[in-house]
Amino acid sequence: MKVAAPPPPKGNPLPAGGGEPAKAYLAFDKAVAKGDMAAVKNGVSAEQRKSMDDADFKKMFPLVQAMAPKTYKYVNGAVDGDTATMNVTADNGGEHSTGTITMTREGGMWKVQREEWTSKSE
Repeated sequence: MKVAAPPPPKGNPLPAGGGEPAKAYLAFDKAVAKGDMAAVKNGVSAEQRKSMDDADFKKMFPLVQAMAPKTYKYVNGAVDGDTATMNVTADNGGEHSTGTITMTREGGMWKVQREEWTSKSE
């Protein structure tokens, strides 16, 4: 069963492949997969980074790694000021997911603000 792609978010369309926000998310995603906590913290917004110092987060990180999509595909996205919203799809074996990734520009760099995923199994 294929999951329908969401409509493009409001704002100026991102270039094919998602441009700089997508590159920043890809670097973050690789850091999560490797377990590189310093790079993970560097890849998220200041607001998100605060919660990563919590002992519970450190205990939950292996679950975060296990649940992260192994591969994903950029569908569409837009930038509105210092916020970029990207819609992506992922296929992990028999599970198909759609995701909305919100990035924020801090100090001239794109950082992950939020990820929301919806999954459907075959």
